[in-house]
Amino acid sequence: MSRKLYKTHQKVETHQTALNIIKREMLLDKVALSSFVFIIAIIIFVFITSFIIGQTDALRFDLEMMNSAPSRYHLLGTDDLGRDGFMMLIVAARNTLTITALVTLISSTFGVIYGLISGYVGGRIDNLMMRVIEGISILPNVVIMIAFVAIIGRFSMFTFTVLMSLLTWTMPAKMVRSKLIQEKELEYVQASKTLGTSHIKIIFLELLPNLSTIIIASIVLNAVGIIGIETGISFIGFGFPVDMPSLGTLVAEARAAHVLANRWWVWAPATLLIILILFSINNIGNMLNRASDARNSGQK
Repeated sequence: MSRKLYKTHQKVETHQTALNIIKREMLLDKVALSSFVFIIAIIIFVFITSFIIGQTDALRFDLEMMNSAPSRYHLLGTDDLGRDGFMMLIVAARNTLTITALVTLISSTFGVIYGLISGYVGGRIDNLMMRVIEGISILPNVVIMIAFVAIIGRFSMFTFTVLMSLLTWTMPAKMVRSKLIQEKELEYVQASKTLGTSHIKIIFLELLPNLSTIIIASIVLNAVGIIGIETGISFIGFGFPVDMPSLGTLVAEARAAHVLANRWWVWAPATLLIILILFSINNIGNMLNRASDARNSGQK
């Protein structure tokens, strides 16, 4: 096969992998399709609405309206500082989604590159790189986050993003490495080596596109874990400061028994939104895993 014909074949295969299989699986899975539409709708609504509202207005105190129940003026009531519950929910959702996106982008990018190199090189280097992954994977993320807060005080968006990125890149790395070990034995990789293609081009121009479904699945699952960690540390009181609300900090209001029992509007909307987001992302991740399995079956 000539180099030109071979590259044309690779482009067709990549296109089918990245688009057709995922599209087919999503159309077959109505739950995943509905989840995808819901996530996109939430992102658009939250970011547009929060831009209109502004964080300053959302955090404005109104001590005369403290602990008000939902009404036509305050759709989700107010908290113990008189802040509008709906505005707080919108800003908190924006902050949570922004942080999740930043951490997912950084950690997944590094994890994917790490997994590609580890799986492709193999041998002793692969073993050494896997020991690093195992060492980080056994660390209790929540405990480390709490210890970090105890040292520096409250989180900022920057410190949270950096620390979470350092702790959450291992899952994408392991998933990509495992798949690449199988992929690099296929004929098209051996043909590239025979044609004298450089290792860098093989990894990033040929293997990487054909791992698209497993990479997307790992990113989606990584995002679920990041939201879970942020919610967990916020609930136990080690989350973001008052001037930077997140969905986790709103749910944390339920730690007070009287709030849990008598003021559901303070914590229940954020809790429900977290559940719906995690449920939707998990459905999308399951669909992407099936898309990856379908591609693998098609290659055999």
